[in-house]
Order: sequence, then C-alpha cells, then structure tokens
Amino acid sequence: MRTAPTVSKRHVWLAMALTIAAAPAKAETIEVMIEKLVFSPATVEAKVGDTIEWVNKDVFAHTATVKGGWEA
Repeated sequence: MRTAPTVSKRHVWLAMALTIAAAPAKAETIEVMIEKLVFSPATVEAKVGDTIEWVNKDVFAHTATVKGGWEA
C-alpha cells in the first residue's frame, strides 16, 4: 500500500512566508501642496495604484511632469 508523501512543517512555513511576502503592498495617497510657487514635497515616488492629490494654494495654475513620461 502506498502512502501519500508528508509535508514537513518547514515546507508549510516556507509556503506561508512566500504567500505573505508576495501579497501586494497597500496603495497610498500622497498629498502634494503647491504654495508660493513651491511644490512640497518637491519630488514624489509613487507606485502603481497610488493616488496623488494635488492641493494648489497659489493663484496660478501649475502642471506636473514625469521624467520621460506624461505631462498633466
């Protein structure tokens, strides 16, 4: 009679650790304040899924540009 191969506790822990590590990071909301012709923070590193909220406290309209990418 054949028996099914057993899974060691080490394999179970490894599988759980890999599953947790592979879980996607939670999306963040990043606020950029524009005041007195200054963006704060001056640079933003956003990940896919993040939201950037622009708060313009100047009397002028402003644009945002990505190096080698879009302009808004």
